[in-house]
Amino acid sequence: MRTSFEGWIEPINEFKVDVDALVQEYRDNIIEDELEDVYFQEVRVQRRYRLQDLNQTYFNVDKMPYTAYVIEQVKSVFDFSHTHYRIVMPYTSYGWHTDATEFCYHIPLITNAGCWFIYEDKKFRMPANGDVYIVNQGREHTFVNSGGDPRLHLTFMNF
Repeated sequence: MRTSFEGWIEPINEFKVDVDALVQEYRDNIIEDELEDVYFQEVRVQRRYRLQDLNQTYFNVDKMPYTAYVIEQVKSVFDFSHTHYRIVMPYTSYGWHTDATEFCYHIPLITNAGCWFIYEDKKFRMPANGDVYIVNQGREHTFVNSGGDPRLHLTFMNF
C-alpha cells in the first residue's frame, strides 16, 4: 500500500481499467438529481456523486459490477475512505489551494484538451486512456477546465 507521494501527478502501473465500461455504468445508473453541487466563489465548479463513504457504504454499486471491481482493485494499492464521480464543469477553475488529504487516485473517464492540473510552474493533463493516476493534493495546486465539455473522473481518497 502506498502511504506517501512526493511527486505531482503520475500514472500507477498496477493495473489499467476499461474506461468505456465505467462511463457506461455511470450513464446507466447515476441520476442527475442525485449529484451534489460544489461551488467556488459562487460558481458551480464541480458536481459529485458519492459511491463510497467510510470504507463500507456503497451507493448503487450493486448495479455497477465493473465499478465495484475497480474499487476493489484500487483498494489493493491504496487505503481510502471515499469514492466519488467528480464532474468539473466547462469553463471553470478552482483557486490555488492545498487539500486536507496528501494524495488521491484519479481515473479520467471523460476529458478534453482544456483540462489541466497546475502546480507552481508545472501543468499536467490526464488522458482518459485507462490509466489510474496518483495526484498530490498536499502541494498547492489548482484545476482548470477551459474546454466546452464537462470532465468526469472517478476518484479515491481518505478524509
